[in-house]
Amino acid sequence: MFVRVSGFDLLCRGEPSALGTRFTPNPRDRTRHPKETPHVAFSIKRSDPSLRSAVQRIAADQLQGALEALDDPDTATLDARIHDARKRCKKLRGLIRLVRPGFDGYATVNASLRDAARSLSYLRDSAVFLETYDILAAGARDGDTHRRALAPLRGALSRARPDRSHVAEQVAEFRETLSDVLRDVPGWTVEGDE
Repeated sequence: MFVRVSGFDLLCRGEPSALGTRFTPNPRDRTRHPKETPHVAFSIKRSDPSLRSAVQRIAADQLQGALEALDDPDTATLDARIHDARKRCKKLRGLIRLVRPGFDGYATVNASLRDAARSLSYLRDSAVFLETYDILAAGARDGDTHRRALAPLRGALSRARPDRSHVAEQVAEFRETLSDVLRDVPGWTVEGDE
């Protein structure tokens, strides 16, 4: 059995346990998936003069990447771009959580990013509901029968999708919050920086 971990497949031996199956990684069987390259969200580089500058650099990269994702005018990819921006917020929240003991601005920045990303969660959820329904319906054995029986559910999921004019307003507020946090990044200090 293969378990995906950070862009790598680890061949694991499954051992039954009381909670289901427990996997023990076998480090000798580590192989890269052919269609995927390993992705590191961020790293502290030797060239960073201090922990503070590393945190600032990484935060700025994540925030700029999120803002760039939201700048694309293509409405067909809006759900994926919102998802990317929200993932970047989550990565940044993880970073500042690591330095929380020495980062006085942690609570404010964390709350801003959390609330901003949460404000768009319903957009991602509604898109995933429809995608999941479509995948399950396509794989049903009696596809036509199931699709007819579940058509009202598909219709309800479609109607529950947010109005696109409301989405533009929410995305604009999200962008504004990310821009505000990005503007504050140069003033961040991290104690224990020596």
